Amino acid sequence: MLGVPATAITVFGNSEWSGLPTYLGRMTDQGAYLVAVTSGAAGQWAAEIEGPGTYTAAIEDAYGFGPVVRPGLRMGEQDFTRVNVEVPFAYDLLNTGAPAQDQYREYAQLFKAPGTSVVGVAFKNAEGILISMYECLNVAKPGREPTYDANSLGHQVGPTVAASAFYPHGLLPTVPGKTYCLKFARKDGEPFRMGLADNEYPDSQAYLDGERRPDADLAIRIQYDPSGQILRHKPGFSRVYKSARHSYGQTFAAKGTSLAMLDVFVAHGDAAYLEPTVRIRRDGPEGRQLGPEINSHVAVFNPGELPLIPGRKYYIEVSGGPMPTDLRMYAEEDVFASGQMYLDGQPVPERDLAMILVEYELDTALPPPPTIVQVCPFHGGLKVAWDVPLSNDITKVLLRRLPLGQEKENVPGALVAEMPVTSQGRSWCVDTGLENGVTYLYRAYSVDAAGNESIPGEGTGTPCARMPLTVEVVNGDFEGQHDFLVPYGWMAKPLHGGFPRLRIDSAGDGARAGNSVGWNTKGVTDFSLCQRVPCRKGRRYQFSAETWRRDPWRNDNFNIGTLVGIDPAGGDDPLAKSVVWSQPFYKSDEWVTQSVTGVARSDQVTIYLRAYGQYCPPGGMDARFDNAMIRDITATQ
Repeated sequence: MLGVPATAITVFGNSEWSGLPTYLGRMTDQGAYLVAVTSGAAGQWAAEIEGPGTYTAAIEDAYGFGPVVRPGLRMGEQDFTRVNVEVPFAYDLLNTGAPAQDQYREYAQLFKAPGTSVVGVAFKNAEGILISMYECLNVAKPGREPTYDANSLGHQVGPTVAASAFYPHGLLPTVPGKTYCLKFARKDGEPFRMGLADNEYPDSQAYLDGERRPDADLAIRIQYDPSGQILRHKPGFSRVYKSARHSYGQTFAAKGTSLAMLDVFVAHGDAAYLEPTVRIRRDGPEGRQLGPEINSHVAVFNPGELPLIPGRKYYIEVSGGPMPTDLRMYAEEDVFASGQMYLDGQPVPERDLAMILVEYELDTALPPPPTIVQVCPFHGGLKVAWDVPLSNDITKVLLRRLPLGQEKENVPGALVAEMPVTSQGRSWCVDTGLENGVTYLYRAYSVDAAGNESIPGEGTGTPCARMPLTVEVVNGDFEGQHDFLVPYGWMAKPLHGGFPRLRIDSAGDGARAGNSVGWNTKGVTDFSLCQRVPCRKGRRYQFSAETWRRDPWRNDNFNIGTLVGIDPAGGDDPLAKSVVWSQPFYKSDEWVTQSVTGVARSDQVTIYLRAYGQYCPPGGMDARFDNAMIRDITATQ
């Protein structure tokens, strides 16, 4: 069965990372479990998922952070779905800055908590440094914006700890949205140097021996548990344990209400790797099995798919693997307080399986709201556009509308649109059937996997039947933001082959004064970028773009070309019969304008930028696109 390609991209802070395998999993209506792992190169990692459904994406621990779980992703409704996974840092300046010029006895950092528990604090040269966390008190005058100061603190939260990549959930609990202070001091009380970075977080600042430094933040990283999730365990120092004839096992007492992620580590040595079989049971080795067998070392679930009862004991059974009669796994010293490792059904004292275990708990925190950026007249209606922030806690956006001045408490307004969200970026819809001259208030709400709705982002607009329709390409010059090299406003549409190496810049071969977008192809690759453009049905439109290509071999047998296309039906399939393509362009090292025309058959058309290569040797060819434009040419025909 052919799957539906989906790309998983990881982003954190102000940096963009690639090469992190991301898992997509769900349970089917028939009770079977499906999991897919992304694979690929050049920063774009794709997975084939078996049909549409609601998936959870997860990243294993890598580069010192994670695991990360993003649930409630509605996928497979389009040929290609972009997924963003945000790494959960409340604050990340670990790899920036430089040591303070002088030594101080105490450093402090204010930060606003986005989650329910701090699970990691990291910084350089951390040996011998102790960390204490305190509540921050509001020192502003009544009626003014809250103000916090590291010299005006409330109670200490949790115990004093050393720097660590993993604190158990609840050891350093936080309330989402509340401001806290971390203090750093040596065990012996002697002065020392910590790294300082430029102030990049508006809600925080550093303090050195009580003196506020508004221009600086500490060069640290704070990792947290998002609201609704509990990181129960992740591996520390582990070793391969003795062979099992049948199975390994691990008990744990649940804290949450359902399982979010489970990851076990099989040692296979020189043998070919085979995925183990994992079962979840109640109580112990002989307990009743919950849910289906999982033929993977990683399992990620949507909330409620595999329910747990807080306080009840459960048993993880691992069997099979590369050598079914000689299974070996990684184990740790006794670090999981509520659990016990088993070997062939027998308890093993002072050992625990090395694993990642994440649970869901009750989530009452509101997700971040969308921002309505445009409400403008559109052919007798209103076009509403909004930006969705980067957050793992958003599964969809609801757009509601009511006449301005009729706002009432507990009256949200008429539902205009409900759109699934798998990544940050801009979305839009057209609201029709409105009364001309009436001003409408629009409210956009983010919704998380638990059903919590954010505070609304708001905007107003007034429809006008006589207002001419402006047809334009979003980010046609590629100077706007980009979502890990997928240009802002555009969507990726692979036609054949892998996901190529995209670039948006003004450097390298074919470069111009401003940015252009392009990619490198090799082997047999056919790839496009597309965008839906609102228009007027029945009008003729011309889509054009400047294109450039380079064939380093100048070999006619390689069949390399660039095209532009338009789908008058406004669909999302580049292989649809309704798509009109320009003639391909083959000449190397020359910018040309390619164009194509079509008569709109709906209130939107889809435009395409496409480059393909056949029989290309490694290294492939480069293609670039710039100045994509669309215009109404009805009057000129």
